[in-house]
Amino acid sequence: MTPNFDELLNKVLRGTASEEEHRELELMLRSGEYDDKLTAEKLSRHAVLDPERAQKRAERSYPAIEKIIGASLSAMGRSRAWLAAAAIVVIAMVAGVWFIAKEKEWFNANLAEQNDLDWEIYSGKQVVTLPDGSKVVLNDNSELQHSKSFGETTREVKLNGEATFDVAHDRSHPFIVHTGKVTTKVLGTEFNVKAYSDQQEVTVTVLRGLVEVLNENRILGKIKPNEEIAINTGTDEFVQKQTNAQEAVQWRSNFLVLDNVSLEEAAKIVGDKFNVKIKFENEALKRCRYFGSFLNNENLTDVLTSISIAMRIEFEIEKTTSVVTFRGKGCE
Repeated sequence: MTPNFDELLNKVLRGTASEEEHRELELMLRSGEYDDKLTAEKLSRHAVLDPERAQKRAERSYPAIEKIIGASLSAMGRSRAWLAAAAIVVIAMVAGVWFIAKEKEWFNANLAEQNDLDWEIYSGKQVVTLPDGSKVVLNDNSELQHSKSFGETTREVKLNGEATFDVAHDRSHPFIVHTGKVTTKVLGTEFNVKAYSDQQEVTVTVLRGLVEVLNENRILGKIKPNEEIAINTGTDEFVQKQTNAQEAVQWRSNFLVLDNVSLEEAAKIVGDKFNVKIKFENEALKRCRYFGSFLNNENLTDVLTSISIAMRIEFEIEKTTSVVTFRGKGCE
């Protein structure tokens, strides 16, 4: 680069360039004379972006670049590095301030974009088995996220909505649920969290074990089974009280979760839900493991049909006695 170009470029990036110097640099960019020397690698040090991220930002900023440079960049065959670098310069010129003055804002935006690739996201009504074996039942209009490194050093998730957590015990890795400003921390327990982003209240209810609830400033309390804490996230006021935990998870009443249970356990759960008795012609069937969840208020026939198909067995319902019989071979 010539000293003049280098000097102008640095002034623009530092926000010290005059309007005339902005125009002069713009003309230099238009000329194409410095295309092969203008690199994203160099400018990324100013922009807190690696070349790949700079390129993504450039592609989103393409209309602005084209308007200022005044030519079709694709027709001119500009390199990817040039396009990324030009984006940084153009954005700085349009803003008229040093790019790093907005470093935090831009860095967070690009970091969030990159982190999208590093997170597992589950949306809507479903049963989620986390890498550590913990089970999460998500309600409608809810979303759960965890990093792909979940469990390696910490067990942390983000929740928007409502979910019941049945956490696998691991004393060395506390399980943490982030819901905006409120954090729920446990070692191994079952609890319900209700925290929709469009509401100002977060409610944590414990079914089993012990839970610690915190906000950004302090520990709000520790709650035991059949206790809950309701926090107003706008005022930080909270109420801790006794409750019927089963009422808090009433939303799961139509859910039938049979996740990695023996067929004998599944038969009891299904029998209790539909008020029928299930028996086995072959006792060996009882030891077979079944994985399945029914979240849409399926009827007895639908449930039994799904189980029979998955386990390759047959079933028969005796209508007069409400007895269900499973027939088939045991599992090897």
